[in-house]
Amino acid sequence: MVVVVMTREMGSRGKDVAAGLASELDLDVVHHELVARHIGRHMGVAESSVLRFLEGRSSLWERWKIDPKRMSRYTVREILELALRGKVIIRGWGGAQVLRQIPHVISVRVRAPMENRVEEMFRRLNAPAREASKPIAQAPSVVREGLWLTRSQVKREIERNDRAHAKLIRRHFGTDWQDPADYDIVLDTGEMSISECVDQILALAASADYQPTETSLELLKQRLA
Repeated sequence: MVVVVMTREMGSRGKDVAAGLASELDLDVVHHELVARHIGRHMGVAESSVLRFLEGRSSLWERWKIDPKRMSRYTVREILELALRGKVIIRGWGGAQVLRQIPHVISVRVRAPMENRVEEMFRRLNAPAREASKPIAQAPSVVREGLWLTRSQVKREIERNDRAHAKLIRRHFGTDWQDPADYDIVLDTGEMSISECVDQILALAASADYQPTETSLELLKQRLA
């Protein structure tokens, strides 16, 4: 009954680590869109509105409609229910903070140097432009270049995402999302390969310290009560 909560910096390839781990241990990966969908249903708002609110992009109407305290309660409950089900990787949503008192939960933070993150997101965000450019290869360069995000734009988006995530965790949990004390292990994909990162988590999952016990499961149930 492996439960992993993972916080990753944008562009750190944390989703690749999660995918590799899920493949090795046959785990479900629950990412932010799935959690947002469930929370939106409970609150009677669109999934997109929940995501924009959490990313700091919501409209005045969305901010008026969404009660942060109510959202926080639903978020915590969703994370606890996923953890009680087990065999899951929960990506983001303050899972590390919600479950840090549950002994068998493996809390992981994935990071990378800023230059690595920029290059990763530059490649990922410009993939649609690369495809779109193929049919217009003969068009003027100003047309082709207009399809692309620059590295400066990508870096600004990463920094904006970092600020929004920091604000979210501080508001709901009163902690710093980059504080290593909230995690069992911090992995740097600038120094380690994806497979090496996966191996590190597998070692924790195999250890006696991270096996569920009656006591640890009871703690989860008490939090849900």
